Amino acid sequence: MTTNEELVKLAFKSGYLQGASNTRQGIHIKLEEVQNQFLKKLKEEHTVKESA
Repeated sequence: MTTNEELVKLAFKSGYLQGASNTRQGIHIKLEEVQNQFLKKLKEEHTVKESA
């Protein structure tokens, strides 16, 4: 795993923990699922830019 991916994961975790109060309000977010979706989209966009 690259350093950039680790930074993205840290940012997601930080934001996720800040939103912990949402759980008390009945809003549930699956950190790993959202994080993986974002990383996939980031990789796809990076690949498109490299090939352009």
